Amino acid sequence: KLNEELNKKLEETAQAIYKQWFVDFEFPNKDGKPYKSSGGRMVWNEELGKEIPEGWEVDALGNRCILVTKGTTPHFMYNQYMDRLIPFIKGEAINRFHAIEKNVLSYVDVETHKGFLQRSIIKKGDILFSIAGTLGKFALINDNILPANANQAIAIIRVDKNKIDKDFFIGLLLSGWHSTFYTKNIQQAVQANLSLTTIKALPILIPEKIMLNAISTIIKPIIELLQNSNTELQLLKELSNSVLSKMAKGN
Repeated sequence: KLNEELNKKLEETAQAIYKQWFVDFEFPNKDGKPYKSSGGRMVWNEELGKEIPEGWEVDALGNRCILVTKGTTPHFMYNQYMDRLIPFIKGEAINRFHAIEKNVLSYVDVETHKGFLQRSIIKKGDILFSIAGTLGKFALINDNILPANANQAIAIIRVDKNKIDKDFFIGLLLSGWHSTFYTKNIQQAVQANLSLTTIKALPILIPEKIMLNAISTIIKPIIELLQNSNTELQLLKELSNSVLSKMAKGN
């Protein structure tokens, strides 16, 4: 419970910081005063349809990524883990704290993972984003779930660290920056979904380098705390399930 409350506070903190900096444009100027209300120069931006600070730019997400792809559904999956099986992630496995729930994973064999599903192999640092069903959920991938794969309802976003700071982009997602754009561009089929073209087209506000470094310094420890808390949450759940299982067998 404490971990969940911490996660909620961390996300609220990220949202408040990003609103101040990238919606209200009241980040600290060189004198430490709020930029916009202290007379900071603003220029009109056509992509966003509003004024942004002079020297900032807007670019499509796809231009700042190494890869934006989606998974594939294999011909056969396993419902529980056995030796030599690889986690297969569906949208339902992405939880509200942007982590993967291991207890709802499916699994595929190594041959399927490296062969038929090679396109959708997930790497450390990838961001998983749900594009069908419950849209807009996202998860941050670290070592504790790898190796892994994903299905076609999930986009795999692999940012180019030479073109955008990953922590800065994750902060944008935590702030809900993407929500309005993607809501307006939903494709309707049997169920609502987002195309990879739409995912790539998300306009990203890019601050000047000095401001990008400043916000990254602020947001990085928040993201690390969130990931550490999620790891601890998963371990606590696994321990709880193990204890309850042993108690049930003892009865």
